[in-house]
Amino acid sequence: MLLPLFFAISAILIRLALFYFGFESQESGRYIFLLHILMILLSVFFGIMAFARAYPNQRNFTSFIKQGLKSGGLYTFILTGFLMVFYGWINPETFEAKKEVLIQSQLESAGNISPEQLEKAQSNMEEFFTVFNYSTISMLGFLVITIFYAAGSAALFMYLRKFLPK
Repeated sequence: MLLPLFFAISAILIRLALFYFGFESQESGRYIFLLHILMILLSVFFGIMAFARAYPNQRNFTSFIKQGLKSGGLYTFILTGFLMVFYGWINPETFEAKKEVLIQSQLESAGNISPEQLEKAQSNMEEFFTVFNYSTISMLGFLVITIFYAAGSAALFMYLRKFLPK
């Protein structure tokens, strides 16, 4: 279980380095998201590989999926905790900027509404777009990605099972 921890710490250090050196912006968000998807894939794949080597007698599909979910889930939970800390205390300005852009785009797409409805919609959106909700939605998204990666990696390891050392 050290591999997901290694990948989580690597992603956290990369994120903190980007923030420290001033590269954290709206544009870098999509690249950071892709970084997290890559780290989840690596965590799941190498977690299953380590399990297959350590327990050669338990090489079946369900064991591989369970191990992949453990590895990817651990990465996801560590990362979700970091996101809460990062956007809550370390860099709240970036989250507020993301929230404002999202709220403005939603309000512009609403069309012609009365000022009272506009104010109510804006307050509802500001209540919804919190750091906790963002972290929770990110966690759920990363867990769904983990499920697909675990199933795909387990299928791959079942196919390659005959090539793995005994």
